[in-house]
Amino acid sequence: MDRGRSQGRWRWWRRGRTGWALGAALVSLTLVVGACGEAGKSTSVGVRDSSTAKQAPSGGGAAPVSSASGASAASGAPGAGSGSATSDAPLPGADRKVVTNVFLDLSVADVESGFQRVSAIAEANGGFISESNLRRNDNQTRASATLRVPSDRAPQALVQIRALGTVESERSTANDVTDEYVDLQARQRNLEASEQQLLALMAQTRNTAEVLQVQDRLTSVRSDIERIKGRINLLSRLTDLATIQLNLVPAAASAAASEGGSPLASLRRGWEASLDVLDGAATVALTVVAFSWWLLPFAALGIWAQRRVSRAARERQERRPPAPPAPPAPPAAPAGAVSGAQGG
Repeated sequence: MDRGRSQGRWRWWRRGRTGWALGAALVSLTLVVGACGEAGKSTSVGVRDSSTAKQAPSGGGAAPVSSASGASAASGAPGAGSGSATSDAPLPGADRKVVTNVFLDLSVADVESGFQRVSAIAEANGGFISESNLRRNDNQTRASATLRVPSDRAPQALVQIRALGTVESERSTANDVTDEYVDLQARQRNLEASEQQLLALMAQTRNTAEVLQVQDRLTSVRSDIERIKGRINLLSRLTDLATIQLNLVPAAASAAASEGGSPLASLRRGWEASLDVLDGAATVALTVVAFSWWLLPFAALGIWAQRRVSRAARERQERRPPAPPAPPAPPAAPAGAVSGAQGG
């Protein structure tokens, strides 16, 4: 009986020891995963910044893709252990990750022909047009296009585009994201190592509650890995292809804009404004006439009624009997008789 008690105590002690070991492993993995998760949040902020930077306005003022400030802030996270210390060094000059954006306004003689030639230039340099717009306004054709060209072919493509017409304005930005790219790779390796530890720990657990806890941590780690992979792929696409945002305007419009302050241009604008006013007045008059046709029957009916009333009044006046003649006035007395009657 004493032997049975000792064996029961031994099994209880081994079970408690296993539970303590499992708890300690979960606590350590929780700290590592928490650090990687905080770093992943800063990475997600960088993703949003880069997505807004891609939508740069055609005129030029667009922020480039997010800088490596998030990477420098996250490089001190606990997730970057001693195993990744050597891999956090910047890449050599030939392998640096640079995001290039060029904003170009070009005046050409024929906008439609220039637009087609821009598409041919993009294809000839191994790129493509990701967005384009061709519109007509005030009898003038304008076009805009966003070209994605391999970074090493971008200078050649720009030379060919500039040769299409006259450069009105040009602006370019270059953002070095090498530090962020290297830091993301190190963070991915650390999270993948944590994932392998969690899988090994799950294979050793037998308690349902502990399995569920490990599974929850494993899901969080895999989510952080996928987020970091998405950011790495985005940086790779942005650095492999340069972005050229191009606006094409007719040369006549550009010349008119350049001489907009001269007296002759002011006289021309005044003459065109007066023609616009006359055109508007004529349009209003014709519109009133076109929409007033239904008033004609009512006007004709009113004229007919007025004439009928006038005719009836004249007929009544003609049928009225003539007035009787006034009685004759009495004869006037002689002047002498009047004075004699007064004296008597």
